[in-house]
Amino acid sequence: MTPFLGPQPWEAPDPLPVMRRELKLLLIEMNLLRIEVEQSRSIREEAQAREAFFSASVKQLTEGRDKWRREAERLRDLIEQGPCLYRKLDSAIMMMKSAEDRPRCDAAYVLDGAMDRSVFAKRPMSPRLIIISGILRQNPA
Repeated sequence: MTPFLGPQPWEAPDPLPVMRRELKLLLIEMNLLRIEVEQSRSIREEAQAREAFFSASVKQLTEGRDKWRREAERLRDLIEQGPCLYRKLDSAIMMMKSAEDRPRCDAAYVLDGAMDRSVFAKRPMSPRLIIISGILRQNPA
């Protein structure tokens, strides 16, 4: 005895429609599994591509770090060798003599009149004439 009421599919006189329905269900399930497999493949390929990108980035960063470490060691060795003749008080700023003293294209050059032994002309100062034509009503409070 079965818990289902009515005739069961396997008890049908013609099993062909039942088999067709089962095949259709199996095909649908196979297509779903195929889609799932393709999605997992694409996810895996994307993960591999990201891993390659990040490993290349890490490699580039470590090479840059190593380059700057070598440069720092080289500069430390130069400093330990002794003071440079062209440094003033062992500072990191290199000193050099200017080529020549000459006026440059400086916008404030016209204001340097006193430097050229000249005196600015003075204008006479006087109050201006102001005429008040009227006074508006004021608030007494």
